[in-house]
Amino acid sequence: MNNYFETHALSRSVLNTFRHDPEKALAMWRGEYEYKTSNSMSFGIAFEVMLLETPQAFKERFVITSANDWRKLRRETSSIRQSGMMPIKPIDFELCHHLVGLMREFKLFGSTVGNLLDNGFNSQVMIDGDVEGIKCKGLIDLEFPDIPTFLDIKTSWDVRDARGFNEAGFKYGYDIQSALYSMLYKHPNINMGFLVVTTTKPYEIRIFYYKSLSAIVNNTKKLIKEFVEFIDLQGKI
Repeated sequence: MNNYFETHALSRSVLNTFRHDPEKALAMWRGEYEYKTSNSMSFGIAFEVMLLETPQAFKERFVITSANDWRKLRRETSSIRQSGMMPIKPIDFELCHHLVGLMREFKLFGSTVGNLLDNGFNSQVMIDGDVEGIKCKGLIDLEFPDIPTFLDIKTSWDVRDARGFNEAGFKYGYDIQSALYSMLYKHPNINMGFLVVTTTKPYEIRIFYYKSLSAIVNNTKKLIKEFVEFIDLQGKI
């Protein structure tokens, strides 16, 4: 997975930022943007690391705070972030642990997620390649090459139906991710789904797919072309 972060290529996050804020996307592309991980983003990352990686990997990236109230933890969390780690509250750590347990029991294509992961199933698979004249990259959470399907894992406090997923998808770029990964995977019949676990009661796990992927692919290609033209123009100024 380290290769993913070390590879300079266009990602879903940069492209989705470009859709909303071109100047910020340019700074991200040039490596000039200082990323600030929100508490909700930290929770999502913690969940994926706990599910897909090792306990040691979690210890190397996260520090459990001494209390649950962020207002009383400003100095502590600031110190944690300055050390290159991410803070997670005890209550969020426990919730992550609970949701990971639910996810491991979730039935997926004739097995459970836990059984698949414990038996060397393909997870955290990097894909990259040229799309519309620029190198792009992606990181697949769960790959099912024989179906063929791959799934990306998301945490959300409110996505419980297709409408909620579509709204979140535009905000966070799930549509771009689905199109970009499909183009990079280069399989004519690939299906990309999003395995979403809600972080509020009742805890639910659902899989969402984009039905009109061809239209999303065309829109994403257009967006990539616009990004390439934008960075070329900025390079000439």
